[in-house]
Amino acid sequence: MSRLLSNKDEDDLTKRFGASSLRVRDTLHCNSAAKFWTALIDEIMEDYPGCDSLTLSAPGSDPITKELLYPQKAFERDSEELADVDLAEFFKQVTAELELYGPPSSVVISLFSGLEQIILQELPPESVDADIFMYLFGWLLEWSEIPEPMWNNEFLSGRIVGGDDARMLHYEAAIAFRNEHLSEGLYRRTVSLQFKRKQGQRKAETTA
Repeated sequence: MSRLLSNKDEDDLTKRFGASSLRVRDTLHCNSAAKFWTALIDEIMEDYPGCDSLTLSAPGSDPITKELLYPQKAFERDSEELADVDLAEFFKQVTAELELYGPPSSVVISLFSGLEQIILQELPPESVDADIFMYLFGWLLEWSEIPEPMWNNEFLSGRIVGGDDARMLHYEAAIAFRNEHLSEGLYRRTVSLQFKRKQGQRKAETTA
């Protein structure tokens, strides 16, 4: 992935970050969540070396379930349902909903060095919006081995250890999750990570 946070020179913007696969508890994950979280930590460690924790937050309304982890299945199901639908009428409804509700909300990121906030900004919506954030949020819950029936609790915590075998990098993160009720059917989902990255290949382990 290219940078999400920095306004670097054009040459620097071409630099890529993130693991092509992440090993968590002896399982290799090659999905977008593995790429995103490792790329974000890589970028922060290069551009903000004093940073040791971050928070991401965005509004959401749908319950958090394991279905979020496999969006391709939902896409296939929706495609089957659309087989007998009048597409012109369908796109008319979608356009009306976009005009009524607008595009997905932005994701806000904060970086910290100890207790000091060193950056507060929105992530580029073309890279991550509130809908995509739910997918990324869900994978952290899964990797933390938090039981699915607890995923919509107000407060949760976990720990993840993962390895990028190809680059011989080792990631650790202590994670706090919050589902804050804002109004009827609307929540603010926040995840906070205290993270480390070390050089040296090691198989991943995790404890919730």
